[in-house]
Amino acid sequence: MSSPRRGGGSGEGDTLVYAFRVVRERLWLIAGITVACGVLAFLYSSTRAETYESTAQVVFGQTQLEDQVLQSNSQSATPERDAATRVLVATSEEVGARVQKRLKTDVPPETLTASVAVEAEPNADVLNFSASAEDPQVAADIANAFALEYIAFERATLLAQIQRAQDDYNERLAGLQQGTAAYESVRGQLERLQTLEDLGATDSKVISKATPASTPSSPKPKRDAVLGLIIGLLLGLTVSFLLDLLDRRVKTLDDFERMYGLRALASTPRTSFVIPADELSSPVFEPYRILRTAISFAEARRETKVLLITSAVSGEGKTSVALNLVRAFAQSGQPAILVEADLRRPSLRNRMVIDDREGGLTTALTGRHRARDLLRDLPGERGSGALLLPAGPLAPNAPQLLSSSRMTEVLEDLAAGPEVIVIDAAPLLPVADTQVLLDNPQINATIIVGRAYETKREDIRRCRSILDAHECQPLGIVVTGLDPIERYEYYRPETPSRPAPPAPVEAAR
Repeated sequence: MSSPRRGGGSGEGDTLVYAFRVVRERLWLIAGITVACGVLAFLYSSTRAETYESTAQVVFGQTQLEDQVLQSNSQSATPERDAATRVLVATSEEVGARVQKRLKTDVPPETLTASVAVEAEPNADVLNFSASAEDPQVAADIANAFALEYIAFERATLLAQIQRAQDDYNERLAGLQQGTAAYESVRGQLERLQTLEDLGATDSKVISKATPASTPSSPKPKRDAVLGLIIGLLLGLTVSFLLDLLDRRVKTLDDFERMYGLRALASTPRTSFVIPADELSSPVFEPYRILRTAISFAEARRETKVLLITSAVSGEGKTSVALNLVRAFAQSGQPAILVEADLRRPSLRNRMVIDDREGGLTTALTGRHRARDLLRDLPGERGSGALLLPAGPLAPNAPQLLSSSRMTEVLEDLAAGPEVIVIDAAPLLPVADTQVLLDNPQINATIIVGRAYETKREDIRRCRSILDAHECQPLGIVVTGLDPIERYEYYRPETPSRPAPPAPVEAAR
């Protein structure tokens, strides 16, 4: 059976790794959006007309004055509500109309009101009237006008209330007999109301007049550019993570293991796809030595004499893995045979000189020659122990040939020798050729190849369902195009600039 992926769920470390990967992959997109937003904010701010802001302050206290004169307690239990009410009154249409008359302007009251921001101080009985205009003097005049007219409107409102109360008390007083307690009580209330009227009904007053500002409050291009950069960075990150969520490609080794339900036997960098024969001792070949070792360890649990290499779709690097795995076995002293079983699109002929006239797998399957008689050394690697059985002449009936009893006989003939057999098969999803091989009794194990940033999630799911329907279960996966070659720099020969290692002690034979 296959070896499932080990390990638990994703934790905080996995989340950080994921976030770092997304940022690294789309760094230029994030940087572009950030810079663009910063530049646009700077340009927009620079083209705006300069505006000036002035602030007038009013302290309100008519409630306390009314309580003192009328000997009542009208304090609200919610000062915040009182302050909010005063803000609404200060920006009302009535106050705006009063300001228009005071300033003797044709500007509509609603426009004047829109140019003023009224706020209540959180811990004081103070209203701030802040006005903005392109002319600093106009801004100061509007702020002062709103402060004064708010006080005037408040006074007029309270005087009207006092007048109504006086009329009511006068009516009641006319119906009472002089000298009685009730008469004296009503007369005392009238005197207090008169005192409140004489004091002006309210003790709200301007405590700070607005003065023309010397510097504009807006625009501020530098500040706006910084804000634009911050917004651009957040927008860039949001777009990057959204694109990553919509991206169907599989990108990490962990994702391949999780989706296939198999452990990774090895991962290869992009530079390890095509390796010349004279570079087999370089670090770029090290992933295949790791793969060979992983297969050797697996042999203790299951037979690995005949290995089938396939992938979900084309272009994932299965031929490179199969070819270099055969080379890695040969390097270790274990002869190996590469069987090119992708009969429809054999790709080795694009990498090395292969003469189809010498025959190949299709020749052996048609019964004209014995498979072992058609073996040849890998081109340019004579005597290395790496042998090749090419696809041979193209055959129109590839599935029938591969599913025939003759294919079983060919594999049995090859497996009778000391060599490890590595079959480079067609991809699983596009054609049925490899699916018929999965039920061949001579094939011991399958290795699936996936390519980072190429293989799609739906391809893996379909491939996994096909594998589950056949007898030959996968040994593991190989992920190509993933890791940087620096991971294998440990194996590079020492350069003269480095201290030479001590001479190795030769082992006794």
